[in-house]
Amino acid sequence: MVLFHQSSHNLCRGQDLPDESGPLARSDENGVNGCQIDTLVRAARIILAGMHREQPCRENLLAITRLDEALLWLGERKVNRQARNVEGWNRP
Repeated sequence: MVLFHQSSHNLCRGQDLPDESGPLARSDENGVNGCQIDTLVRAARIILAGMHREQPCRENLLAITRLDEALLWLGERKVNRQARNVEGWNRP
């Protein structure tokens, strides 16, 4: 997956972000096997916050709030999966 952004923010301009390629339990010894969804959400938040600093508006703030909420729920999902001992495995 390659992200492009047309503003002055260089965070994701032309960066190759490999997709997650299966459960982490089967990944390399560092527990990473590609770009995780929470990483993409954080990147989007950073880009949007930079845009908001340059051109503040209500819509940017609402979008940032929703990205923060997405990160909250992704964190809750991870905690729940860890508690059920299924984090890193392709299990419900």
